[in-house]
Formats: sequence, structure tokens, C-alpha cells
Amino acid sequence: MERERETERIEEALADVSASRGRALLVEGDPGSGRTALLGVVRESACGAGLLVLTARGSTEERQVPYGVCLQLFEALLEEEPPGGKTAERVRGLLEPAGRPTEAEVDALVRELHRLTLRLAARSPLALVVDDLQWADEPSLRCLTHLANRLDDRPVLLAVAMTAPHTDGPAARAADLLARLAPTASLWLAPLTPAGTETVMRGHWREPPRERFATVCHELTGGNPLLLRELCAEAVDDGLEPDPAYLGRLRTTLPRGVVRLPRSSRRAGRS
Repeated sequence: MERERETERIEEALADVSASRGRALLVEGDPGSGRTALLGVVRESACGAGLLVLTARGSTEERQVPYGVCLQLFEALLEEEPPGGKTAERVRGLLEPAGRPTEAEVDALVRELHRLTLRLAARSPLALVVDDLQWADEPSLRCLTHLANRLDDRPVLLAVAMTAPHTDGPAARAADLLARLAPTASLWLAPLTPAGTETVMRGHWREPPRERFATVCHELTGGNPLLLRELCAEAVDDGLEPDPAYLGRLRTTLPRGVVRLPRSSRRAGRS
């Protein structure tokens, strides 16, 4: 909903990659804004365009695991390669070092992983898709930024999504680099407009929502797609109709998604 501009940018990036012009896409937005859904569009469109798609996702649980995100990206190759295959052995050797790698080893691994990526792209155009980059481990961030700096004339798409980092750190610096490399492909997912909010609401009730009811839903959720969907689902479960007569009860309905969002993002709804 209301992501037509972003979808156009995705199609433009894929057209460039198909013509051997490397591209980066940076998708940013508050929790619940639809970053993961938009990356799903990237994956589906890349597959439809014949790209080899490798995916990964950062997490707080694995943030301290060196090369955790890079290992996710390439683990599908490990599963598909026959036992004893050279590519699988190389990837395992790169991404599963014995103990924590030294600084010199990290630099060597970053360069070798870059070469591995280029070898894969030589066989088929390649899409590397990483969600929740703000939780990626630092060695993986170094690999991805190293690659992002060297995308020219390579059929590689690097598409990442993240919440905007509020403090300086590896993820913030990675986001700054990607924004500088691809200023026209840095996508901030804005909240839904009141019209977009009303359109989403129409999928939850048989009757179209009255104007005041839709306005209050937009005010309560700030146009955040996740909070809006869950507010509507909770309202339907509670037997509320999209009519101003139910506004009092609506204002006391807490979207279930609020408990899963960081406190800083709850400004879109209620604390």
C-alpha cells in the first residue's frame, strides 16, 4: 500500500543489474513500516528476473557471531553442493573460522568473500538481500560495505533493510555508506496517508469505515501499517463496527503489535 515509488526503484535497480551494472538498495523505516514486506518484493522480482537470490537476516541473538549474516547468505550453497565440493569447502573455511578471527584474518576474509561473490555473479546475476541490518555482526557489515564499494560493472544487487540507527556504530556507518553510494535508491518508508489508512481498513470490515472512524484509526497508529492492521484485527475481535458510535471503545483498544515494538517506535501509537 502506497509503495509505488519504492517498487519502481526496485524495478530500475533490477534492470541495471541485468545489464551488468551493480546496484545497492537501502530500505529504512520505523518498526512496522513494511521494510520486510518490501524486501519480499525485491526477492520475488529478482527471482522473476532470473537472478540468483541469497538472503539473510540480522538478529540480536546472533549479533556476536562473527560472519553470522554472511554465513546465512551463502548457507544455501553449502546445502546444495555435493559432499567434498570445492565451493562448499571454501565457504566453510571462510565463514566458520576456528575461534575469533584476528584483524588481519578479517581483512583477508573480507577480500576473499568479495572474490567469491564475483565468481558467483560471473555464473548468474546475483541478489544479496539482508533484512534487519542494524542487528548484523560487525565482520559481516565489513564484508557488505566492502562489496558495496565495488559494485560497478558487476551484475550484483545488494538490498538491505534496517531501522534507522540512532547512535554511531558499524550499522550506522554502513547505512551512511549505502546512502552515499545510491542516493536515489535510499528508500525511507513513510507512514500511510489517511487515504491509505482507509483503504487498509476496508479489508477488515464488510462495510466501508465512516470518515471519523478512519481518521481516529490513523491518529491512533500514526499510519504505521503493522499497528493499523493489528488495531483493526483487535477491533473486529472485540465486535466494533467502523462507525463513530464505537469511537470510545476504539480509543481503548491496544494494538497487539505494540508489545513487540521497541519503545522508541511506540510514538506512532500509544505508550
